[in-house]
Amino acid sequence: RGSRFAFYLMLVFSVPIIFKTPYILQIWLKTYPEYAVTFVRCAFILSYFSVLSKPLISEILATGNLKRTVLWIGSSILMALPLAYMFFFYGLGPEFAYITLIVIEIISLTIRLLILEKITGISFLGKFINDVVCRISIVAVVVFLLNYIMSDCFSDSLIHLVLFAIISAISSLFII
Repeated sequence: RGSRFAFYLMLVFSVPIIFKTPYILQIWLKTYPEYAVTFVRCAFILSYFSVLSKPLISEILATGNLKRTVLWIGSSILMALPLAYMFFFYGLGPEFAYITLIVIEIISLTIRLLILEKITGISFLGKFINDVVCRISIVAVVVFLLNYIMSDCFSDSLIHLVLFAIISAISSLFII
């Protein structure tokens, strides 16, 4: 339940930024690097998966069984560097470093769920997929589609950015 609510809260505030990233960067930096928009959007996607893990981390910490968790999660996170290097070595773009982090975050989330199952004896993986992933996926798809349609209705101006953010937040809260 905590994962779902944290995801929804982040969704409400991040969706307007994701859709208006080029304009926000233009206001903030005037001229911005080529991959800045992609990096900002990837950072939010990474944060979506990261926020799902936070309540699970608290549950694992409450059990006191940290050795297994630190070993598995630490090992998976350390794989980001050699994988990103491999992607760069083969000439792939810099956004693949973020894609690597996103995939590793998903793997880490799965590992946390499996560790919780092992520690508590309760099946967390299936329950998490049904109660959290399925529900947030439906809401996220609807929110993103609605905002995609709305984003074309607003031009690049500060007033339209504020209006878009307000309408986006209200419509997202209504959908949630």
